[in-house]
Amino acid sequence: MASFVPGADRLKPGRVAVVAQSGGVNLSLCFLLDRLGQGVSFAMGLGNAVDVDTAEVLEWLGDEPGTSAIALHLEGIPNGRELFDVLSRVTEKKPVVALPAGRSDVGEFAVSHTGKLLGSHQRTVAGLAQAGVVVVDSTEELVQAVAVLSCFRLPPMPEPGFALVTGQAGPGLLVADGLKTESLAVPPLSPDTVAGVATLLPPMTYLKNPIDTGRPGPGFAELLRTVGRDPAIDALLVFELHEPAVLDPVQVLPDVSATLGKPVVFGSLGPIGDTTPTRDALASAGIPMVESPERLVQAALALATDARARWRKARVEPVGAVGTATPITGHLDEDSAKRLLAGYGIDSPSRTLCTTREEAVGAFRSLKTPLVVKVVSKEIPHKTEVGGVHLGIDNETRLGVALDAIDRIPTLGPKAYLLEQMATAGVELIVGGVRDPSWGPCVVVGLGGVMAEALADTTVRLVPISRLDVEQMLNSLRGRDLLDGFRTLPKCNREAIANAMLGISRLMFEHPEIAEVEINPLRVNSEGALALDALVRLNG
Repeated sequence: MASFVPGADRLKPGRVAVVAQSGGVNLSLCFLLDRLGQGVSFAMGLGNAVDVDTAEVLEWLGDEPGTSAIALHLEGIPNGRELFDVLSRVTEKKPVVALPAGRSDVGEFAVSHTGKLLGSHQRTVAGLAQAGVVVVDSTEELVQAVAVLSCFRLPPMPEPGFALVTGQAGPGLLVADGLKTESLAVPPLSPDTVAGVATLLPPMTYLKNPIDTGRPGPGFAELLRTVGRDPAIDALLVFELHEPAVLDPVQVLPDVSATLGKPVVFGSLGPIGDTTPTRDALASAGIPMVESPERLVQAALALATDARARWRKARVEPVGAVGTATPITGHLDEDSAKRLLAGYGIDSPSRTLCTTREEAVGAFRSLKTPLVVKVVSKEIPHKTEVGGVHLGIDNETRLGVALDAIDRIPTLGPKAYLLEQMATAGVELIVGGVRDPSWGPCVVVGLGGVMAEALADTTVRLVPISRLDVEQMLNSLRGRDLLDGFRTLPKCNREAIANAMLGISRLMFEHPEIAEVEINPLRVNSEGALALDALVRLNG
């Protein structure tokens, strides 16, 4: 014990380790755990560390037999990929719950929409989650989640099923509403289970899940066992106001959990101090107790997030070696960027790059109209903002007007014209990749077009990604309904979107010289996906 803070020496031993990039946060988490009746196996504040870093401590804790769960606080992360690799190994052995501080903006990718849409905090959260970590937003959520996971851990699964048994309908309704809000499964019980429950409860109680007991009676333990044996149920949530004369959870819950071999989490509330002996006795018996309906939802979310993360990790597809492709050199204009993307399975409309007006007229006559005419210049990454994109060009008069407008755009170096066939209507997405200095290559997808930054509806993953990652990323967008035929919009070909995202992932993985790639927009409809604009920027 090395601390100048009074009371640190009175922290009781337990099975939760605390690793914080701040001495003050380290002790704050320890004291919050103490208030939950939880002990600490190991705690370290790394705020003034010299030659020991977070990754090293986590690697050691992964094999430390006295620790069953780890609470992690992070500030700056200079070596994100190293931390990702360590956490990927550690979370296979024991759960990790992390609170990453800081939501600062990022300046190193300011040239692109993709960079502006990807804050450093978003990439940190993505990296931690992909490594199997449960990520939270507050110290209270952190200690609640790690306390639960130090007692129980579900096996890897995509969708754990929770049963809620409540002694009071009102709090039970709040818990049930919270579970559904967090997209946690509360499956209906089988007919056999419902029939068994009916024999244990009085009439006019709700039997299907959630189960409203009306008030716990003598058969409460058997009721829990009956519900817990249902094949759709992976964990039991129990809420009951503190009434020792009606229910003694210390006598009931540990035995139920041991009999079922499934997690049981207890929620309760009572006068200050009255619940403390029950909470401490349950903690000693390996049963977590939380003190509000909302915290019971948080406990279920922690169990489910940990189980889902490990299930997803097992389905990451293998990739080739970094840097195996021939390195790219020099500036890539839109035409060459699209040719590069074509090698990774990402299509774009037919087009011709022209350096003179005469070439532009010839290209117009050979391409199928209507066309879009764009300026091409290494000084102009975003053409729309300078009036460099002209749509619906279907005759040579309009072509001349477009070329005149492009000629008037001031640039220091030479300009060219890109004539491209216009794509059919669809939904516009932004798909891109950036190379984070700490976390390495990442892939982003979101609603795109000229409103990409205003909408800021994006999600990110570290490279490499899998088709499961793509599915989860698209379903996490606020505007996901736009992909499925919303009103007059076409139903989007999600397979084509997935192919584009996986192509970007492979491109970023194989070409470490690429700092950034952006497709904005990727026009998607039922037929497929086309890159209407493309930007590739190399390191340096």
